[in-house]
Amino acid sequence: MFLNSLKRKLRPEWDRGALRSSDWAGRIVASLEPAALLYIGCGDGAKLFRYLKHKPERFSGVEASPPHKVEAEKRGIIVSSYDLNGRWPFDDKSFDVVHCAYLIEHLH
Repeated sequence: MFLNSLKRKLRPEWDRGALRSSDWAGRIVASLEPAALLYIGCGDGAKLFRYLKHKPERFSGVEASPPHKVEAEKRGIIVSSYDLNGRWPFDDKSFDVVHCAYLIEHLH
């Protein structure tokens, strides 16, 4: 009971913090104007897209959720799925920027 009450009380502050973090990261990625961008855990691509002024020439993403993958591909992201705990299927120096947020807690 106490834990649920505490979660409800802290939820608005948690949400504001998450929004500030996404905003900060999105602005930094956009300011770099990458020609090649890898977006790890891209979801449907919407979070980062709202910051980008231009679409990178090579825009790749990694997403495990099939419905999110479909939506990201509609935005022009080339999406693949693979085990992030293993070797990634990209050559070294393939991307100018690799962006990853809110994902590390899902890895083991």
